[in-house]
Amino acid sequence: MEIPRFRMFAGLNGSGKSTIKQQQTLPTFQKLAKLSPHTPKLRFPEFADNWEVKKLGEIAEISSGGTPSRAKKEYWNGNIPLVSTTLIDFNIIDKIEEQITEEGLKKSSTKLFPKGTLLMAMYGQGKTRGKIAILGIKASTNQACGAIMPNNSILNNIFLFQNLAKRYDEIRDLSNQGGQENLSGGIIKGLDISLPQLPEQTKIANFLTAIDEKIQALKQKKTLLEQYKKGVMQRIFLQEIRFSMIGEGGVAGVGDRGGRCGCDGRGGRGGCDGKELPTFERCDVSQVGNSNPYPNSKKMPIF
Repeated sequence: MEIPRFRMFAGLNGSGKSTIKQQQTLPTFQKLAKLSPHTPKLRFPEFADNWEVKKLGEIAEISSGGTPSRAKKEYWNGNIPLVSTTLIDFNIIDKIEEQITEEGLKKSSTKLFPKGTLLMAMYGQGKTRGKIAILGIKASTNQACGAIMPNNSILNNIFLFQNLAKRYDEIRDLSNQGGQENLSGGIIKGLDISLPQLPEQTKIANFLTAIDEKIQALKQKKTLLEQYKKGVMQRIFLQEIRFSMIGEGGVAGVGDRGGRCGCDGRGGRGGCDGKELPTFERCDVSQVGNSNPYPNSKKMPIF
């Protein structure tokens, strides 16, 4: 992933004068005095317009869902997904097990929301409250989910998602004011959102999404490596496998002839950026202690 260039605006000192020496003052710096205090100092170089602040309720529709009566069997096991707060975890929701019928949708307070709608957990156990997600499919929600549908001509939904995800702790604190334990539609509508013009929103959203995807890929690789290590350790300490090279006099040595880490789960090569890990040989436990502990050993495949 290519790292983009940013432009860092210089600051002003307490007297309002430039902190840059007079001979270094440039037209771009002179324009800084006119910038909104909500405009960040770190920006992509092609953008220079002011950011503005809007209430979320001014630039997005805020709604909520409901749950059909569970006493009515005809309301359930249909083909309309129903989201609960357990699925909201700073993610894209595209797999939902619980589903309702058309009749359940019509005869309850739940609503069908389009793909791209942001969902916020309005209340829930532990750390659930305040979490945010994006619908990857059309779905309904229960009453614990707040649905946020941005005005797409003003607000990029991924930009908003990143903004609200960053402010998770701040939003949770709002829900605790005055002894209130839950978030509400009014609280969500009253959130201040600093935003630039749509093209800059889109570029920021794409950049942050690319970073998220890279982080996720690294997490998956870490998980696979941990599984690989666990499997190897179990077999080493059970004396089922040993390193593949045999030193002089039949003494087992550490081999470096091994294949590549098979942490893609299929064995063989691939999956770890080409880093070499040793191959192993299966050990005949009954022969441990002999000069050659595995005379009939076979090469153990990398997991």
